[in-house]
Amino acid sequence: MINLKQLRDDVKNKRVIQNDMNMDVASKQIGISKATLSRIEREQIPDVLTLSKISKWLNVNPCKYFEDEQVK
Repeated sequence: MINLKQLRDDVKNKRVIQNDMNMDVASKQIGISKATLSRIEREQIPDVLTLSKISKWLNVNPCKYFEDEQVK
C-alpha cells in the first residue's frame, strides 16, 4: 500500500517551503498536469510514472511511500 497521506504532506510542505508555490508552477516543475497534482493532494493513488516524477522532484526514494517493509 502507498502511504498517500505522507506523499500529500511532502508535496504540500515543499510547495509551502518554496514561498507558497502554486499548483501551476509545481506541476510544471514535476512534469505532470495540475489536475494530477490536485489528485495527489486529495490522496488519490498515483500511477508509477507520476510517483517517480514526484519523488524525483522531492528528492526522495519512491520506496519511502510504500508501507510494506519488504518493498524497502
